[in-house]
Amino acid sequence: GDASELAERIYELKKRVGLRTDLKALHLNSYQTDRLVSESRHPNIYNNPVKITDEMLYELYNSLAH
Repeated sequence: GDASELAERIYELKKRVGLRTDLKALHLNSYQTDRLVSESRHPNIYNNPVKITDEMLYELYNSLAH
């Protein structure tokens, strides 16, 4: 299968087991989003072969929150 098919299967699995698939219910304010980005700076994020920037994290969390 391709990446989009795998992503869809993972999403469906998360829904089935009750994992959060978005952040809408949290109604995050800008301070909370800032904290979420800050807390995401785990050392493992820097071991990722794809460079993860704060801007990428803000974009991700904002897309999940609205």
